[in-house]
Amino acid sequence: VMSPFADECVRVIGAARSGEFERLQQYFSASGERALLFEGTAGETTNPHRRPRIELCDGGMRRVLFEAESEARRVMPQLPRSGDAAGAASWIRSALAGKLPLPQPLLHELACCLYATGYSPDMNQAKAVVAVEAGSLATA
Repeated sequence: VMSPFADECVRVIGAARSGEFERLQQYFSASGERALLFEGTAGETTNPHRRPRIELCDGGMRRVLFEAESEARRVMPQLPRSGDAAGAASWIRSALAGKLPLPQPLLHELACCLYATGYSPDMNQAKAVVAVEAGSLATA
């Protein structure tokens, strides 16, 4: 769990292996450092098909920001057809240009990041900011 930045950062960490999430919880509770932990994501923080459990660790305290979705979403925005870097980069460019909607799990992660960094003072405001910005991306 390395951080190339000063103390004022938020680590965003996906934990998939059995026991790894609990060890990360213990570490961040003991250290008091700030991190967003994503459970059951094969090392990745975002799964566009299903939101994982997302927990904020900060100052020795832990708070669940989102519980995991129990099943994959049936209605999904268009996602990259292939798993290669060029296809993913093309999809990201299209999504940022407002040509494609962002998957709901990614919007939830963005709200968590806004809250964890202090940009939004509470999760409701963070979700509202993301909803407004995602809507403005979709109409850009």
